[in-house]
Amino acid sequence: MAFRFADLWRWDGKVGRAEYAAVGLIGVAIKHNLDRLIALAFFPNSSAFLNYWAPLGKAARLNHLTNNEVKFLATLLLFSIPFLWVGVAMTVQRLRELSPYYKRA
Repeated sequence: MAFRFADLWRWDGKVGRAEYAAVGLIGVAIKHNLDRLIALAFFPNSSAFLNYWAPLGKAARLNHLTNNEVKFLATLLLFSIPFLWVGVAMTVQRLRELSPYYKRA
């Protein structure tokens, strides 16, 4: 059976290792660049879009964030939800493929 885009969102079924790896690598590439574009939109005159691991450029505390930083982090969180869903759904499908106890087609 051919892998379809709709299969990314489903919790049932199975997925092979090649499809699982491809979806993971493509997802990381898309999410990384999306995060950089969001950082550039919120901080256009900053190098924050270059630093993926610490986008605010400092060790931020939640009670010391500016309004713009709160909106930035909320946007990152909002855009991460589909990637989290796909990651968990694909992992469930991959585990089902590997399980000797799962007999359904």
